[in-house]
Amino acid sequence: MRGMSFDQALKRLLIDSIDEDGGIATAEKKIKYCQDAFQSEYGWRALQIGTQHALGDWLQGLPTACTVPFTNHDIFVWGASVGAIREDASDDEISTFIDRYWKACPAKLLQLFNHHNVPSEV
Repeated sequence: MRGMSFDQALKRLLIDSIDEDGGIATAEKKIKYCQDAFQSEYGWRALQIGTQHALGDWLQGLPTACTVPFTNHDIFVWGASVGAIREDASDDEISTFIDRYWKACPAKLLQLFNHHNVPSEV
């Protein structure tokens, strides 16, 4: 995934993290499945605090529909693998990157829900 922008790499990660027992084949179907699961499980929370904030809460709660890297270590390893952070980054840089990741995940997932720059390949 090196060579992709952070935006592209994160959208790819989100799509790749969407899982449904039936083996959904297209990005569009995966996104729709994830959006339906979010609405079913957390639609009430979106009404209270807004969709993007509710998506962040939902993702950090480890939903089975979208299992993104969750531990700080896994987030760092993913970030280094896509060139978003140096492998020799300081603890402060890693902390800043992890905060950026958790702010960007719900924003990018909301963009995917709204069909904004959906990657064409799965």
